[in-house]
Amino acid sequence: MLRSRVEKNIKLRSRVSKNIILRSRVEKNIKLRSRVAKNIILRSRVAKNIKFRSRVAKNIKLRSRVAKNIKLRSRVAKNIKLRSRVAKNIKLRSRVAKNIELRGCIAVNTKLLCRVLVTFSVGPLEGRLNFCA
Repeated sequence: MLRSRVEKNIKLRSRVSKNIILRSRVEKNIKLRSRVAKNIILRSRVAKNIKFRSRVAKNIKLRSRVAKNIKLRSRVAKNIKLRSRVAKNIKLRSRVAKNIELRGCIAVNTKLLCRVLVTFSVGPLEGRLNFCA
């Protein structure tokens, strides 16, 4: 009787020790699973950060494009101002050319007038004759 109880106790103790070992394994597995879950969360955060950084890089590229466009637009505005100046200069030069032509016509007309006055020299026109000569 005692032997059988002792044998039962030994078996029970071995079962208990096995249960303790299994429980420790289960606890290790639970800890490992929590680590895995934390790693998954961290990986998702890393992925979000990568996406955010790519967005930032895209924004930086777009801002540099915008800056280039602003510079080009200022160049275009300067060119437009310069072209308007050129147009004004062309208009002024055409006016000058017209003035030169008119002065030539005036010179020709004065020469003709002098000839006319010289040919028809009458008493009251003598002052004009001296002035034209």
